[in-house]
Amino acid sequence: MKMIPAIVDLEALASKLHKRSGNKKVYGTVQKALLTQACLSDLRLAEALVSQLGEIGISTNEAEFAVKSLSRTALMTTATILYARATATGSGNGERGSVKLSNLNAQEKIDHELLVDIRNGAIAHVRRGENLGDDIWHRNFVFAKQVGDGKWQPAAGSLSIAAHDATIEALRRQIPVAIKLMMAKCQERLEDVQKAFLESDLRREDFREHEVDPTKWFGSMAATERMLIGGPGYEGSTWMPLR
Repeated sequence: MKMIPAIVDLEALASKLHKRSGNKKVYGTVQKALLTQACLSDLRLAEALVSQLGEIGISTNEAEFAVKSLSRTALMTTATILYARATATGSGNGERGSVKLSNLNAQEKIDHELLVDIRNGAIAHVRRGENLGDDIWHRNFVFAKQVGDGKWQPAAGSLSIAAHDATIEALRRQIPVAIKLMMAKCQERLEDVQKAFLESDLRREDFREHEVDPTKWFGSMAATERMLIGGPGYEGSTWMPLR
């Protein structure tokens, strides 16, 4: 069995420093690192979902076509939500917030804005009649149909876009770009955490007080091993189903 190193909960430790000496810098840097890691994890899951889109082919069988179309729609929708949640949502009312992407080129800005607009105007909310990605995603109708001589019956129906090729292609292009930028930001903020702790008035016993049992903290031995791969500052973002 591999030796598991001692693990210290830096958020709890930073909170103690904040309360003990009013050190806001350490606490703030840890919170920024937590936010960036959370957003990176969202993007990693979005990447995994989009990779599965390529595994779902198109079938001429009517029943299989319906199932595959729904599967593609679910993967695309969830990936779009995760991308926007990581890069373009607010932090009011206790919400986590996001990390804005910078230094995007012209095409990357177009893809980013498209994905955020589709999340805001066609998935999380509906902007009636608005053209998003060269399509109107939701069209609803109330009409009368003739049912006899001089007789009419009211009816209603809806047409909605399912899997949207332009959105899927934007996800394929933009998610790797976002991951690269978010990883760099994550590493930068981990370095800020290290610097802030080195400049603080920490004592050895402070670290010991906030040691945790890794398998209990991370949830399992498998999760612990995954999180502890690599050296200092390694970004161990992963997605594991809860059991």
